Amino acid sequence: MAVVALGVSLIIATLTGANTLQGLGKAEMASAYPADLEITGPVDVAALRAAGLTGLLPYRRTEITVNGQLTMQATDLDLTSLRDLSDFQVDTGALRDMGPRRIVLSTYTASRLGLAAGSQADVNGVRMTVAATVFGGVPLGTAVLHTSDVDGEPAGVLANGAEESVPAGFEFESLADRRLAQENWFTTLVVIAVGLLFLTMLISVVGVGSTTASSVLERTRESGLLRAIGLTRGELGRLVTTEAGLYGVVGAVVGLVIGIPYAWLAIISLGVEWPLQVPVVAVAVVVLVLAALTAGAGLLPARRAARVSPVAALHSIQ
Repeated sequence: MAVVALGVSLIIATLTGANTLQGLGKAEMASAYPADLEITGPVDVAALRAAGLTGLLPYRRTEITVNGQLTMQATDLDLTSLRDLSDFQVDTGALRDMGPRRIVLSTYTASRLGLAAGSQADVNGVRMTVAATVFGGVPLGTAVLHTSDVDGEPAGVLANGAEESVPAGFEFESLADRRLAQENWFTTLVVIAVGLLFLTMLISVVGVGSTTASSVLERTRESGLLRAIGLTRGELGRLVTTEAGLYGVVGAVVGLVIGIPYAWLAIISLGVEWPLQVPVVAVAVVVLVLAALTAGAGLLPARRAARVSPVAALHSIQ
């Protein structure tokens, strides 16, 4: 059972950690690459729209100092209009609370300043209220202000569409290509992790099979006695198989109790500011599959126990 508990704890910790980091990765990519294209410099929104680009979001950029402590870049980007808004995870407050003299900060920046949603902050000498704090950062800068609190001409525009649709003369960067590269990198890590999980599960199943086989050999006389008092071969085989399956179930429960706190400690040690996300469905599948596999690992020892003659078993020195 110990080998199963160890294996399951590693599997659960890995699944939970990967699920948590995947959520963080989506939020960070949504922040770093909020659209397919970022077009900078003087922009003609009408020309871009006529070229077939969609989701056009002009933004202005400014430098702000908060509470006289941190100087950072801020924009007036409308976060609620972003295509990948569902990938953002709000820590405190709500993005819909954005308005004049309100500011949105990343959770990391807010924690450095000791702020949260509803807190008052001095922004370039103006008293503002924190509307929300967001895990994983905010797009195009460190803070977002309301459009009425930012002066000047648009510094750029976010747009969705193909690079070929951008009219000549516009400077742009393909955020979609960079995001795809990041997603491919993360997918590779997930594939490697799944391979290691499969190996861990295989080792656990082999361990249960070996334990069950040893148990059958050590309890040969017990098996013979059970047969002698009326237990059929099929019933004895099912008894041994059920015992092997219970090794998997009990080991999985113990591993679950150990694995989730282990994942939580690992996330904290990495300094990740993101809520722990346990993949409930994946965890349930792991427990059920492991119980089935460990029960299957007991089939061969069960057949061996059922084939032993009661007379021979009772005379065994085992």
